[in-house]
Amino acid sequence: MAYKLIWSPAARDDLHDIVVFIARDNPNRAMSFGYELISETDRLQEFPELGREPEVMTFLKPVPTVWDETRVLAAKLGDYVCIARRKGPDWYIGAMTDWTSRTLEIDLSFLPAGRFQMLAYQDGPNAERMGHDYKATTSDVNKTTKLKIALAPGGGWAARISPRSADREDAVTILINMLNFEKLRLQGTRMSGGVLL
Repeated sequence: MAYKLIWSPAARDDLHDIVVFIARDNPNRAMSFGYELISETDRLQEFPELGREPEVMTFLKPVPTVWDETRVLAAKLGDYVCIARRKGPDWYIGAMTDWTSRTLEIDLSFLPAGRFQMLAYQDGPNAERMGHDYKATTSDVNKTTKLKIALAPGGGWAARISPRSADREDAVTILINMLNFEKLRLQGTRMSGGVLL
């Protein structure tokens, strides 16, 4: 069964902005990148499961489409990009690279004072061969934190950083445990009482 993919106005605007940004240095690559992105996205009409890893959708569903603030944390045109966006007190960071593996060092000094919980999805050890290999992690961060993000060829990284509170801390910990358990279940690994069998 084929599905119909509808680009939202915000998605079209974002694509336009990305292509215009790339075109500043390389107009030909900007056009080809735009066509590649549209082509890959259109594949979802025939193969919607390509974009539907359940635990990833749990992470992506609450991601806003309108932002209060955007910052470019690291970028080299045509090679890699890392962008942070804020909505209310929460920050969302995304990074991607070309077909060269690399490690980015990201400074979180843009965060306000206080403690934060970071939920991140990163390339797994076999991501170079299997695009669906990733792992979810949680960690405490603050404005003095410097992250080292390892990106596989063609890989990416995404994180949500939220203010730390007792209630929120418990909810994030429960969510990450549920996601890791679900991933193991989908891979056929059995667990009992949180212990691998």
